[in-house]
Amino acid sequence: MYQHDTYRGRSYCILPGQSFVDLHEPQWQFGDTISSVRRRPDATCHDNPMFMSP
Repeated sequence: MYQHDTYRGRSYCILPGQSFVDLHEPQWQFGDTISSVRRRPDATCHDNPMFMSP
């Protein structure tokens, strides 16, 4: 998921089965919107920071 449109801004990789409650939490610094989402062709988080729920 990306913070801004056209896959810009902060990004986090979410694997199947992961979820989140509040992107305003300090560790995410993501704001209030997800503007772009892209499925990874290899289904891994290679080269992207992973979203790790607390």
